[in-house]
Amino acid sequence: MKLTEKDYKLIRDCIDKPEIEISYEIKEEYLKYEHILQKLTIDKINIGDSVKYLGKQYFVIETSKNYVAIKDELGRTNTMTRIEFIERKRKEIFDNSIEEQNVVEIGDYIFNIPESRLKLLLITKREPNEADFGIKYTMNIWGTFETVYKPEEPSAIYPFLPIKYPANRSDLDIIKKKPSYKYLTPEQRWIYFNWLQDISQPIDINYVFLYYYGLERHLIHNFKNELILQNEESTKYLDHFLPNIDSAIDEIIELRKYHHDYSFSHFSLHSVFYSLMIRKQTDKFWNFFKESSYTDVDNIKLLMAIYSGSEITSDALLSLLEILRHPNYFYNRKPLLDSKYIYQRNEIFKAELDCLLIERYGSKSFPINKFSIEDIPQTTVEIFANYSIPQKQRFHSIPNITAVPEFISELREIMSVVDEKVKKRLRCRKRNR
Repeated sequence: MKLTEKDYKLIRDCIDKPEIEISYEIKEEYLKYEHILQKLTIDKINIGDSVKYLGKQYFVIETSKNYVAIKDELGRTNTMTRIEFIERKRKEIFDNSIEEQNVVEIGDYIFNIPESRLKLLLITKREPNEADFGIKYTMNIWGTFETVYKPEEPSAIYPFLPIKYPANRSDLDIIKKKPSYKYLTPEQRWIYFNWLQDISQPIDINYVFLYYYGLERHLIHNFKNELILQNEESTKYLDHFLPNIDSAIDEIIELRKYHHDYSFSHFSLHSVFYSLMIRKQTDKFWNFFKESSYTDVDNIKLLMAIYSGSEITSDALLSLLEILRHPNYFYNRKPLLDSKYIYQRNEIFKAELDCLLIERYGSKSFPINKFSIEDIPQTTVEIFANYSIPQKQRFHSIPNITAVPEFISELREIMSVVDEKVKKRLRCRKRNR
């Protein structure tokens, strides 16, 4: 008999329970899998271990902290992350079908990128500009001509540019801010493509931004019924460009799960929110934010709650009150509220906050939806990070709930009442001691 992974997990949960009888044959099969799986740990991948990959059997020829170098029977080499090796081997053990990825050949290297991601990449066979900024003057017998250089799409991939496996990655893992594919070194291009195979891998945040710039192009391509990337601009950067907003948003959700950077959080949050808001696709808001790895409650998430007619929980309100203690959080405003008990006595503050919310609103929630979007003042924010997009299209106005006096006044009053309750509770505790 051959166990499926589901069978294995069921038996694993029951194997030591005396009240459940498991036949000798099933136990023997279980122990066989158990023995193999015990070897499947990151620190136990050895040279010579094999895995099925792209329909061929590959063997490990070298290992490092995060990567595994593999070779097939014909001597063709490839690489994968140690985590991917374990996942593929686990599926191979249980005879699960593995969805193969698209093979992309860049120079002498093969990369396996999921089809959904490959369709989002901006790839062109055209030559890049000599520069991204400035004016070039050319003189000939007919006169003087000037060429004005504007930023090219930084995420545009030129497959003919050289690429090289990095012998030493330590000096190449970090790239400059506002990156551009054409300015990467050959070794950095290899690192970038290797990361695109599995975007959950940890990497310098500027590589993430390089990919994200292209995703923003999908978000704004057909914006307010106006083409941001004009046809002539499209053919200048790309051989083809098929914008896919839904797939781009799904990919941004994936990026946010694994890459926690304040700047990236800001832009990815604002760009998706504004793109959906301007298209009146507010039904997709919660699908995006429920997948977000960020728990901090900010202006965008409050607007989300208002749009969806939801309330914010006491945990969310507590997070908001903590954030409002800090300067410059909401679009360069001064600190709005303060209480040392929020962070010094968090549990007591939370308990008193719950009681107050129940007393006032009938549940452990704050009815943020009582504020109307139409009545909230607008503030201008940099929505998109892609520096090749004209500035007037990067900055847009969005509602700012923290600029509503009634909202801030109510939060101040809640803060004050809870503050006093915490002080009273602490005084009683001190006397009882």
